[in-house]
Amino acid sequence: PWLDAGVAGFVSLLRDLIDEQDATWEGQSQVGGKNVKQRVNKQEGRYVGIEATAGSGWRNWQLDGSVSWVRGTVDGAEGETYPARRIPPVNGRVGLRWQHPSGAGYAEGFVRWAAAQDQLHPGDRQDLRICADPDRPGTVRAGDACAGTPGWATLNLLVGAHLGKLASLEIAALNLTDARYRLHGSGVLAAGLDVRARIRVRF
Repeated sequence: PWLDAGVAGFVSLLRDLIDEQDATWEGQSQVGGKNVKQRVNKQEGRYVGIEATAGSGWRNWQLDGSVSWVRGTVDGAEGETYPARRIPPVNGRVGLRWQHPSGAGYAEGFVRWAAAQDQLHPGDRQDLRICADPDRPGTVRAGDACAGTPGWATLNLLVGAHLGKLASLEIAALNLTDARYRLHGSGVLAAGLDVRARIRVRF
């Protein structure tokens, strides 16, 4: 009665996987200093993933967490095997929630996190969103110099209250440490310290 947990997994086997290959545009193999690529159905691939969740409660307290893991591989034309494109890193969430005994309000602190992702598809290594060279804007790090996307973690706080039977108010303070990070494959940095208020009305 004090533990709620679950595990889910999947395996996907793909044929004619959409991948990229070198191509030309108007006779040129590069445009603006970047290699020309074409997306085609040609390879086989495999994706494997596991997600686990667990929660435990004691009186007015609830502790819960989740973690997700995915791996993808592609079989190349020459028999080689390499990571699939933009596979998310291991990531998860851990939170502790307090509920007022009357149910009138709650408070929750939680951490969202992701490990570093260095399992990169050859196309990822040419992607400015993943392998940009900070010393040379508009270019990618050459060869194995790209380390992928660094890991990150954010500390967050929620406070909520019920305003009668039909409305509720929630105030969230997210990324309290103002961590500088981005989701793997994203072209923009995530928000820094972020404070939000939300009123929800039910009819």
